[in-house]
Order: sequence, then C-alpha cells, then structure tokens
Amino acid sequence: MAAMNLARLRVFEAVARLGTFAGAADALSFTPSAISQQMGRLEAEVGAVLVERTSRGVKLTPAGRVLLARAERILREVRDAEAELESLAGVQSGMLRMGSFPTATQSFTARALRSYRSRYLGVQVHLSDGEPHELAKSLAERDLDLAVVFAWPGREIGLDYRQRLVVADDRIETTPLFEDPYVVVVPHRHRLAGSPAIEYGELADEFIVGSRFTPGLDQVIARFAGRTAAPVFTGHALPDYQSVRALAAAGDGIGVIPRLATLTDFPGTVTIPFAEQAPYRSVLIAEPDGAVRSAAAAAMIALLEELAGDLGLDRPDELVGDAAA
Repeated sequence: MAAMNLARLRVFEAVARLGTFAGAADALSFTPSAISQQMGRLEAEVGAVLVERTSRGVKLTPAGRVLLARAERILREVRDAEAELESLAGVQSGMLRMGSFPTATQSFTARALRSYRSRYLGVQVHLSDGEPHELAKSLAERDLDLAVVFAWPGREIGLDYRQRLVVADDRIETTPLFEDPYVVVVPHRHRLAGSPAIEYGELADEFIVGSRFTPGLDQVIARFAGRTAAPVFTGHALPDYQSVRALAAAGDGIGVIPRLATLTDFPGTVTIPFAEQAPYRSVLIAEPDGAVRSAAAAAMIALLEELAGDLGLDRPDELVGDAAA
C-alpha cells in the first residue's frame, strides 16, 4: 500500500461528511471531477474501494468506515499542530475560519472583521453566517475555528428550531461575551410609543409578532402565568428580526426581539426596554471542544470582547446581578 496523501484524506473526509461529491466540491472549492479524481487516487493508494455511489449520494464501504475514523483523528491532530505552530509564530499569517449568526454579523461581527483585517494583514479570514445549531455542528466537525453564537436559558445551543438535537453541547466550548436583553418594538403611533419602559401587564391583549413556541418569547409567556389576560401571538414564523420590525412598522403587531437587533434605527418604529427583568439570550464565543486555540483565533476573540465593550453591551455578571436583585 502506498503512503496516503493528506490532501486526499481531506477530500475523503469531506465526501463522507457531506454525502456527495458535489457537496465536497463546494466545501473545498474544487470541481466535482477533481473530487472524483482525488478519490480514485486515494482508493488506489489504500488498495480498496472506499465509497459506493447511490441515487442518494455516496455510501461508505467497510473499508471506508475504517479509514474515516482514522482520517478524522489524523486531520484533527494536523489542525491542532497547525494552531500550535501559529501560536509560536504569532499572528503573522495563516487562516481563520469563523462563524457568526446574522444579527451579530450585522451589528458588530462585520466591524470586528474590518478591524481585524487592518491589524493582521497576513491572516486570511473566511466568515460563515448561520444559526447557532448550524455553527455548533461546524465547530464540532472542526470546519470552524470559532463562532459567535447565542443561547437561550435552559436550551441547548445544538438544538434546532424544530426541537431536534443537531449536535450535543459537550462537543463545543463557550465563553460568555455579553447578555442580550429583549426589548419591545412598537409602531411610532402606538399607545405605548411614548413609554420610557414597559411593564409586562401592558402587553396583555396586544398582538405580538411571532409564535408562542418561538424561543425567547416563551419567557414572555411565563410572565403571564396565572393572569387573567395575556398577549395574543400572530403565529408568524420569522427568524429574521428585521422582518419583525417591518411588520411592527406596518401595524401588524408589536415585536419583542433582542436589543442587538435594534442597534440601528428602523423607520416607523420605537424601541422600548422592559421595566422589569427582561427576557434575554446569552451571546457567546464558541470553539471546538478540546481544540488548540491558534494565535489568529485568540486575536479575534480579544477584538470581539473589545468591541462588545465599546458598544455598551451588558457583561454576563451584570445581568446575573440584576436577576438576583
């Protein structure tokens, strides 16, 4: 058996993980024919067929399953070795694969990326936008070095919006960045528009854009337990908070959304904080469990923490103190 080529192991791992040659080609910026050629050469090197093509993609052979377990371990060790060597050399070159959820990207990750590129010219940064469960999966599979994610109290990051566990939270490590309290968004002519802060009781009988099953809004529902009146939910499924603001501006209801989504003005709306302890979500920096943090990743994390402070966003200990009061 000939010596295995590391680049071809990466191709094989991508094919096995994504299930198709086309998916691996997209992920690795290759053509499908190049992926096919690399797989053919790898199978010649190991002297065995590794995958079988089916109408639904590829299926690993017994030899493929054996090699995949080893390949994942080898590639993980290579990535850790690269990170350790980068740390010794300092932030001079290399690649940083970073993830962020859309609201964070729009409000501060893009700024952090611009500042990072001006400071560390030799580092290539690849940014992927996605929801927390998607980013957690990419981190667990070592496709990302770090990600900005969020989590609601008592809910796993790796849980998708259909209550399916995409990846266990013990596959990633998190560092608190700041707490993101929910605020109320109303049309500028709404009866509450002039309020300095809103009591929960004032939301009774109001139409709230969203569903009672929307994570985050369940914290609002809990505030009305045992009361004779409660908010009415429109039932809309809207993960994009700018869409919620647009519907509020159009008078289709009021929005209860994270403050991070309201850092820029939205025409026709007024944003008002809660008078009592607000619902919240935690914004975190996530990394693969057990991975070596590269110098490039450490520099980005420091920059994100710096920027969060500049925006005046609440530190985790500040919110915990408020909750205990």
